[in-house]
Amino acid sequence: MPPFLSSRYCSRCGCGFLVINSEAVLWRAAYTEEKKVLSDLRQAAPALDVALGTGARAALAGSPFTASVANLWELVVKSRKPGTLVADPLPWWEKFVLRPGIPTLAIRTAHVRALAGLPDLHKDPFDRILVAQALAEQLTLATKDELLARYGIPVVWE
Repeated sequence: MPPFLSSRYCSRCGCGFLVINSEAVLWRAAYTEEKKVLSDLRQAAPALDVALGTGARAALAGSPFTASVANLWELVVKSRKPGTLVADPLPWWEKFVLRPGIPTLAIRTAHVRALAGLPDLHKDPFDRILVAQALAEQLTLATKDELLARYGIPVVWE
């Protein structure tokens, strides 16, 4: 088990360790410790601030969390579409996720097994793998998609 998953509950709020969706990764990366918008995301940050629910914002501020390699996968796929928030996701990921030391959850065989057992409640492959990771690792998922809670995982957003 990766060391960042050894403590599953936040001592401050009691919520489970969070795996976060791509919007939450972008929001978290948009702010430094002083809550100042980083220059690379200055234009995207106001929209992200509004989009991120207060529950997810509080959980990110007070709970241990991890990004998923599925977040990077989604950013890479969507970078080719008009209106993307991250035009060049690989250097962005290096700068805002890896360098600051945000733990990254790889997609493992146990996650694919959990994915194979999911009912067809949701079609988005990025959300489905995040659900599978949350199930396999017993994590809380930070997402605004209420449908994902129907998979039996704890979710936080509002």
